This record gives sequence, structure tokens and C-alpha cells, in this order.
Amino acid sequence: MLSVRAARAADLYDAAVVRVASWRGAFTGLVPQEFLDGMDPAKIAAGWQDSITAGRSRLYVVAAGDRIVGYAGVGPAREGPSEAGELTRCSSTRIPGAPTQPAC
Repeated sequence: MLSVRAARAADLYDAAVVRVASWRGAFTGLVPQEFLDGMDPAKIAAGWQDSITAGRSRLYVVAAGDRIVGYAGVGPAREGPSEAGELTRCSSTRIPGAPTQPAC
């Protein structure tokens, strides 16, 4: 059974592993391999922690039991003005049609 919930600090590294795996599965051959090879789950998790702590974003995880299998991040637009409440970023989730960790 899958569940979606707000990410806890202990979830961030596992969600970052999903991000790296989903990016490598989806974008190999489309973006420079050097970029994909350089993706570091620990650095991604630390960046998310900083952003969440500062109130700039929120992260939700999809869990299958104790295992994180997807995530969604939301926050303000990176460029230009955005409307209040506008969903500006979504990342790998277990929502049909969205990318997930290839092993899921």
C-alpha cells in the first residue's frame, strides 16, 4: 500500500536517492552524462533540508511501507512573479504518468 505524507528529516536522503535514480532513468542520453553522474543524494538532501527549514519549499514523499518510492516538491517559482498558491514545481512522484524510481 502506498501513502503520501509530508517528508520528515529522516526521509530526505531516501527521497534524494529516488530523485537521482529517476533522473538517470529518464534523462540518460538527453542531458550530459557528467551532470547525471555528479548527482549526489547527500547534497540534494542537504539542499532540501535548508530550503524546508527556511520555509522556501515543502517536500512530500510516497512511501511503500517503510520505503520511500517517490516524492513531490513544491515552492515558489524560480524566475519571475507567481500567483499566491500556484504550484510551481513537481518532481518524481508515484502519481500515474509521472516519473518514479525505475525499480518501483
